Amino acid sequence: MAAGDPSSQQRLRDQLVTALTVHLRAEEEVVYDTLSQRPATAGLTLHSYREHDDIERLIGELRLVDPGDPALHGCVERLRDTVVAHVHDEEHEFLPQAERELGKEHLASLIPMFNARRAEIEQELATQAALGSAPSVPPGWDALSESHTQS
Repeated sequence: MAAGDPSSQQRLRDQLVTALTVHLRAEEEVVYDTLSQRPATAGLTLHSYREHDDIERLIGELRLVDPGDPALHGCVERLRDTVVAHVHDEEHEFLPQAERELGKEHLASLIPMFNARRAEIEQELATQAALGSAPSVPPGWDALSESHTQS
């Protein structure tokens, strides 16, 4: 994240967190749920879920860093590197195997479902933000938050 005033960094951080959260949830609920039920893709799907867990842990860490903290840049870099590695795995292993298992047409039919679910999640998060309620966080984030505040 480029150096700038803390409010700009916070907005950028929040946009990044929201975009990744929306993508991860929609991908898990539409794509991974479909492919985890197939023996030929169950192992790769489990690997992808684990990568999502790593990304979610880093998102949790990022949310805890004050926008003015110099540690923010390192946190963003670790998240970027993890996301880039995950995308590489998806493009070179997961999606080719998914296409072999489901067929090109069936895999392509998941795209509109993914996009619709992504829009629903975006709306849910926008509604939560408008109501001032905190979005639900993945398991373990509460413990991460507690350990961070006790340090």
